[in-house]
Amino acid sequence: MNLGQKPNLKRKHEMILHTPAVDWRDGIPLGNGHIGAVHYGNVYKDRVLINHERLWSPGLSPAEYPDVSQHLPKLRELLKEGRYEEANTFLPDLLRKGNQFREPRFQPLGDLFIELKFNDANRNYCRRLDMATGEAVTSWQDGDAIWRKKIFVSRPRNVIVMCIECSQSGMIEATIELGLHPIEDVAFATKTFAEIGIEGETHADTPFLR
Repeated sequence: MNLGQKPNLKRKHEMILHTPAVDWRDGIPLGNGHIGAVHYGNVYKDRVLINHERLWSPGLSPAEYPDVSQHLPKLRELLKEGRYEEANTFLPDLLRKGNQFREPRFQPLGDLFIELKFNDANRNYCRRLDMATGEAVTSWQDGDAIWRKKIFVSRPRNVIVMCIECSQSGMIEATIELGLHPIEDVAFATKTFAEIGIEGETHADTPFLR
């Protein structure tokens, strides 16, 4: 698809949105089974929330479940009376009181921030998720320039890939920052550690990293 081409609205398995995701809950989830990412933010300041299958919050060791057999007559009575909602929570509440167990949960690794320099107010904003390819594409127009950002998580390479394109040359100027979350309350599933890195490709004529 070229930068001036509109998304195919008739395509199946595609989610299309016309407003930015201010909160991560409204972001587009991506992943490859090992790395997870949520892409959100506004047009000129992207945020990619990153997690990994080996990052978990520490959980509490499960204790032996208490004997609740004496409460079964009460449970049967609730079911007999048709009080299903109350019965649905009756036994789990008893088990929870006697077994202080908290399951470990996925913890985010950090956030990747990409901030673009902009000129005019944007228009024709659209973000979409192609569920067949796992690619999230955001497009908009800034003045006469048409922009597009594509992000996906590669399964073979096991990396997060983002591509930023503009229909006019010399327009892309970005600041990239990686912010790690506190890890005091994070448990690693294994004792091995992997290196975190950012790689990119540009056609700039002068040195741009500082």
